[in-house]
Amino acid sequence: MDTAGFADVELGPDSAHLERVQFAPGGAATLELPIIASPDGTLEVSMQTPTWQPSKRSGSKDTRMLGLGLHSITLEPVEAVSAPREQR
Repeated sequence: MDTAGFADVELGPDSAHLERVQFAPGGAATLELPIIASPDGTLEVSMQTPTWQPSKRSGSKDTRMLGLGLHSITLEPVEAVSAPREQR
């Protein structure tokens, strides 16, 4: 995966809660934040990356401003953890 020379991006459950993550070799990045489904069962994941131009990176004639694209997302279920109850 060509990450356009960027080692890290910002990912999060929405644009107000982004965390910087780094790409591992092979182009995978891991976000270890809880993402809660909306009442209709949908999830939102936001990504913010710097933009780049192929013409400046590889000398092509393509002058579009690009970001990074996602190939796939894997979500792993995590068991809910309840807060400890107070002892009385």
